[in-house]
Amino acid sequence: MKEQVFGIKGLHCASCVNRLETKLRETKGVISASVNLATAKANIKYDPHFISVEGIKSAVKSAGYEAYDLEPDVKIEEELSRKRKNFIFSLIFALPLAFFTMTEHFHIYKFFHSEVANSLFQLVLATPVLYFGREFYVNGIRSVIRSKTATMDTLVALGTGTAYLYSLFVTVMIFLKKEGYDSMHLYYETSAVLIMFILLGRNLEAKARGKTSLAIKKLIELSPKYATVIRDGKEVEIPISEVKVNDIVIVKSGQRIPVDGVVLEGYSSVDESMITGESIPVEKKKGDKVLAGTINKMGTFTMEASSVGENTVLSQIIKLVESAQSSKAPIQKMADKISSVFVPVVIICAILSFIFWKSYGFDTYFALKTLISVLIIACPCSLGLAAPTAVIVGTGMGAERGILFKNAESIEKLASIDTIVLDKTGTLTFGKPEVVKIFSYIEEGIFLKIISSLEKASNHPLAEAILKKYGKDDFYEVTKFETVPGMGVLGYIKGDKVYLGSLDFIKDKGFNLPELDIEEGFSYIYVGIEKENEKKLLGYMALFDNLRDDAGDFINNIRNLNIDVIMLTGDNEKVAEKVAKRLNITNYRAKVLPQEKQKIISDLKANGRKVAMIGDGINDAPALASADVGIAIGSGTDIAIEAGEIVIVKPNLMTIYKGVVLSKEILSKIKQNFFWAFIYNTIGIPIAGGILYPFWGLLLNPMFAGLAMAFSSVSVVTNSLLLKRNKI
Repeated sequence: MKEQVFGIKGLHCASCVNRLETKLRETKGVISASVNLATAKANIKYDPHFISVEGIKSAVKSAGYEAYDLEPDVKIEEELSRKRKNFIFSLIFALPLAFFTMTEHFHIYKFFHSEVANSLFQLVLATPVLYFGREFYVNGIRSVIRSKTATMDTLVALGTGTAYLYSLFVTVMIFLKKEGYDSMHLYYETSAVLIMFILLGRNLEAKARGKTSLAIKKLIELSPKYATVIRDGKEVEIPISEVKVNDIVIVKSGQRIPVDGVVLEGYSSVDESMITGESIPVEKKKGDKVLAGTINKMGTFTMEASSVGENTVLSQIIKLVESAQSSKAPIQKMADKISSVFVPVVIICAILSFIFWKSYGFDTYFALKTLISVLIIACPCSLGLAAPTAVIVGTGMGAERGILFKNAESIEKLASIDTIVLDKTGTLTFGKPEVVKIFSYIEEGIFLKIISSLEKASNHPLAEAILKKYGKDDFYEVTKFETVPGMGVLGYIKGDKVYLGSLDFIKDKGFNLPELDIEEGFSYIYVGIEKENEKKLLGYMALFDNLRDDAGDFINNIRNLNIDVIMLTGDNEKVAEKVAKRLNITNYRAKVLPQEKQKIISDLKANGRKVAMIGDGINDAPALASADVGIAIGSGTDIAIEAGEIVIVKPNLMTIYKGVVLSKEILSKIKQNFFWAFIYNTIGIPIAGGILYPFWGLLLNPMFAGLAMAFSSVSVVTNSLLLKRNKI
């Protein structure tokens, strides 16, 4: 199976989306297809044994649209330029026509005393406007002929085409000097101005939609075009595409880092805000990892390239964000179902309004106005844009803050959770124990030097913590080093046998222990020496896996959202109790194996809980997968964690809280958009049909219907853009 995202040309409304998806899903070899109106893209999974890329493009074309391989916004810019030109030219002809036919002071009849001249003048101005709006007629008719379905373009074509053809008929009657026909019954300005307004609306909509994806554009722009590498002992500037793994790259002050890699020489601070969301520059020295797209704020350093091209963290983030923006939220399915029957229902309503008013003795002019108004005011565009525009803005905001949503469904799920289950080690804590207390019966410097010398030869997890804090270049020589699995290590220093390990290990070796100052919840290691057949305890130290700085704030803020917190850990009861007490967590479980975590989550879901699981994406993979939504904490370089639907780029718990808040804001915007889209059509269609006329004599002018339709989509997109005002 393969998956590819195509750009789609010709999408205008939710009906277009539904029609294209239906066509693609019926195509042999296509496994799934998700078409996004806001991005004008289709995410297609297919079996290459049954269909090729060209076959997919052909299927898209048969539905009345054009599929193209994604390029750097070239096609999009061309499309925007074409729409802009069509609107400007339509404006040049439509405005004078509307001005002279609707403004009494400059009425057209003052310039032409002949009905024939009047009608021909209007025909000459109106016809070019229809040409500039020809896409409505081409797409509208094509959809009916090829797919036996109607779209928004069909409504526009019917509405404006009816007004134009009726006016053309009246013009012919005037030319033939038939009685009962005059230029007062012409609708040329209605069709021309309607098309002009709709073209204006689509231009504004396209510009607004372009703003929704600014975040992804910013990410793409982060990658520099060139890199300076060492080739044959010389500095050479080459295109970024030519950089290879293991190349030595030079990064100067103020430059963007071209690829992922490891610092070899030099020292600097790097702005990683666009990758991790962290605004404070991070210090980098020899051995530290650096990421493509981040900015070297000071100093010059050399680095070895470890990931290039599509394998860099930046490229992975861009892929994830694009994938999320092309996906659909479950709530969008409702709009898709409505849009599939919406246009035919609108056409029926328009015809019924015409028949109704005609049957009650109103003239054709009046009945035709209601028909055209109903056809024009109905707007499935706003329904199609309600969810995807909010998702695009929200996922972009998330990416800027180090929150990566893998799909729109995960946003909706996260917004509705009522329980968060989280691991302790590496999630609430740093996952690396640190020395917190030292109890030495000899000179402390010698005591620490003995421990460091033994741990230097060990690969035990505690050894790293001790060496990090106390390890120096000055070590004792250790001979006959030996590891006792699960217990400790031993070796000879200056001829004396030294033991280092757990309390059980020291006791088992026959050491007599004094009264020890032990505090529950800490891990302890003990050091003893055997000298001249005498065994003596040299001291011991306490280690603790410290809590993350933001763990307390995270727990408090999550609780303020009425979300329960449950801590699960494989650690012992005392350690779990200590952490839970510090964070005021009342619901926790200790000594829990990975498969047990999965069962606990399944039980919570069975009891009606909506559960999010937070973990590191490795040991917690089963639990992450079984939760309603899995949140994997990345390391800043491990972005493509498969187990989680949401990835937090930097190990920061408050970022998770921000992700929950953001998901709620996105879902709220989607619901607002749907509300206004439904209200607009629920109120607009009856008014256009003339429901207010019997009471107050009010009848909606088709041109105002066109203006309202044009701005309905713009209002939905603008409302989604208001998400950016939230200081999350």
